[in-house]
Amino acid sequence: MFVVVVMVGAACADSITIAKDNAPVMTVVIPVEADEQVERAANELQEYVTKLVGVELPIVTDEADLDAPAIFVGPCRQVEKHELPPAGANLESYAVRVRDGNLILVGRQWYGTEFAVYSFLEDNLGIRWFVPGPLGECLPKHKQGELVVDVKPRVVQPDFSPRVWSGNDFFPEWGRWNRHNKVSLTGALPWRQFQNNIFRVFPPEKYADEHPEYYPLINGKRWIPGPKAGSYWRPCESNPEVINATVEYARRWFDAHPEANGFSVGMDDISHLCQCEHCIAHDPDPEAYKRGEYSDRHYWFVNTLARALAKTNPDKYIGTLIYNIARKPPTTIDTLEPNVFGYITQCEAEWWREGLRDEDMALTKEWRRRCQHLCRYTYWGLGWVTPRYFPHYMAEALKFDHDLGFHGIYVEVYTNWPNTGPMIWAASKLFWNASLDIDGLLDEFMEGMFLEAAPQMKAYYDFLEQTWMGGNPCRTTWGHRRVPTQACSMTVEQLDKCERLLGAALAKATTPLVKQRIEMVGRGLRYGSFLIRAQELSSALNAAAVVDEASAKAAIATVNKMRKVVSERKQYWSEMLEGDDLAAQNFQALNNFYFKGHVPAEQVQGGLAAGVAKVLGWYEQNAPGRLGEVTQAFRGEADDEVAALLDAWSYVAREKPENLLANPSFEQSGENQQQAEMDWVTTGAPTGWSTWHRADRDTRFEATAEGHDGKLAASIADASSAAYLQSVKVAEGERYLCQLWAKREPADGTGTVQLGVRWRIPEGSWYPDSSHDRSVQLQSGLEGWQPLYVLAEAPEDASSRRALWPSLTTARSTAFPGRTDAPVCPDRWGHLSY
Repeated sequence: MFVVVVMVGAACADSITIAKDNAPVMTVVIPVEADEQVERAANELQEYVTKLVGVELPIVTDEADLDAPAIFVGPCRQVEKHELPPAGANLESYAVRVRDGNLILVGRQWYGTEFAVYSFLEDNLGIRWFVPGPLGECLPKHKQGELVVDVKPRVVQPDFSPRVWSGNDFFPEWGRWNRHNKVSLTGALPWRQFQNNIFRVFPPEKYADEHPEYYPLINGKRWIPGPKAGSYWRPCESNPEVINATVEYARRWFDAHPEANGFSVGMDDISHLCQCEHCIAHDPDPEAYKRGEYSDRHYWFVNTLARALAKTNPDKYIGTLIYNIARKPPTTIDTLEPNVFGYITQCEAEWWREGLRDEDMALTKEWRRRCQHLCRYTYWGLGWVTPRYFPHYMAEALKFDHDLGFHGIYVEVYTNWPNTGPMIWAASKLFWNASLDIDGLLDEFMEGMFLEAAPQMKAYYDFLEQTWMGGNPCRTTWGHRRVPTQACSMTVEQLDKCERLLGAALAKATTPLVKQRIEMVGRGLRYGSFLIRAQELSSALNAAAVVDEASAKAAIATVNKMRKVVSERKQYWSEMLEGDDLAAQNFQALNNFYFKGHVPAEQVQGGLAAGVAKVLGWYEQNAPGRLGEVTQAFRGEADDEVAALLDAWSYVAREKPENLLANPSFEQSGENQQQAEMDWVTTGAPTGWSTWHRADRDTRFEATAEGHDGKLAASIADASSAAYLQSVKVAEGERYLCQLWAKREPADGTGTVQLGVRWRIPEGSWYPDSSHDRSVQLQSGLEGWQPLYVLAEAPEDASSRRALWPSLTTARSTAFPGRTDAPVCPDRWGHLSY
């Protein structure tokens, strides 16, 4: 059994008979005014008893006359008060009791009652829901027509509460899995309000005109958030009136939400923070703002609010996120007020990085010393299409937090179920009992899901974990919506072994159900495998030096091999978007919800265009008479990126069209006459260009005389996210070739350098369907200048039936702190219509 059990009275089990001689012995009873969730749980109890033994239990309300033993679901009138979970127990607690042959499944809240029912189904009837959907449901064999169960009375409460899962409810089957495995089913729990909420306290339409001083001072000017600013800003937190207004808002919040125990002021992905002298004074030193270290000012603000709130609401808390720019402990504040709770972020999936596990644990211990009430915020799936599987890191992190007295956990799941199913299922058990053995849980998953092929599937998942924990060096970032990093989850050699292990498991499967389950896992691996294979081939093409005909032919062979991978990927992904099994659902969830409509596989296919360009360039210079022959050999009969690139290349060579960019090589001097658009900046930008960056860094946009052509280049340094941008008029349905020469210094730096194309609608905002966006990233580790190519087609605005405003935006190059300049030189980069 996988529960935290607090025994009530003697530990003896009571035997109850639910069905006998193909007839029900017990009746399911629910309160006459039962919550819909309680009624649903009763229906599921009825459903599963029928599945197990073929007997349907009747369901009545507690007003009915009962002449037989009953299963009371929820606080029916026949349930005595002392049979409920204790009044001081966790709100999610539930009780399983037996009295006079009756079974009582009850919580003080509807979700506790649901948990009692699902626990009974799981722990007493032996049902398991390993992964969402019918393939994940495991029903033990029972004698038909009879059901006798031994039940130990118990009151159960979770080790972690709340247990919030973000990104694991995209399909009805997924929501059902969440219920069955007792994830927190409501937001009305303590320790829940911790994310950024303060932007709601100061709506610009209410305060901007009369009190601009409430808003952050940025570069000497009060920054008033526009309608699209979202939550990524903080007010002038040192202003006493801001503090008073926030406290009053919090008091009104608690008046309106008496069930809540916290008010959120979390510091999340903030881009605009105040630079006024009073806010800066709360930083530990004058350079802290430039370094992006805002813990001192933030926790001064949190403590100030908490002290004020305690005067009127002593039983309430200020909740915050201990994350990113406020994750480092402050130097001027030793402890947080006792009415503060925090969610501290951690990515234990990255513990394969040397020293990170010890650093995370030391930081957590220090925050535990400083803060009486802590919860965890972590990232398990992070939208990876490729395998990201680390059950032992996960279990170790949960046990560590539980031993430190953490209350709850928030997980950004966004997982790939076929790749991570054993880990995610095991986590749902550890949430309730952190002392359970992870290896025992994983073994149960293998034996329950894969039966006769359990040893082979254990070997497969063990190898997935080994490859992840080994740490592929090309994993330079954590992979959030970054396909090139996700493609580094394993090498092609490791991928080949994974496929062999799955083949061995399939060969051992003797039942159709086990075969279907293994095939589902294989499909989940396969749709990420194309990225891994394309990345390796692309890297080879990017690194290839085409210096003679032999190296040109080798590059052609690699291009054609990669074309085959890309073609197969397109066909397979198209099938996945139409499928309905778990693997297909998962791909649809990642594609449509996490990647907003388009998994950008082109980000790992940049070498395809680079390889073609290198080959054509060599023949153009050294054997121009054979260029047509080579072009035709490249083209073949395929209608793919290579054919489109050849069309573009041929058009450019033949027509020599004008580069559509203004000042593409940054050679023009003089005042920049470009009008600023959106939140872009033209001051200081090269003629014809704009710049953009997140305001949490003192980003440097500079020119250097070391461009690809030996002249000028533009560089970005010391940025968390930044770009050179330019809008260019386009026409619907036309295609554009974009080329950028770029390099990263140092070559193996972790920053992302990217050429991107985005589209806009007539009103000027971004085109709503991001699936038309195109981008390609500079490969890490390559020295010197490298070409990046993007082929983009202007989309039709059919959904709104408006004419597309002819504009596309390019040249987004993102740099991260800790790396040096990343010059960008688009000296031969243009948007070319053909």
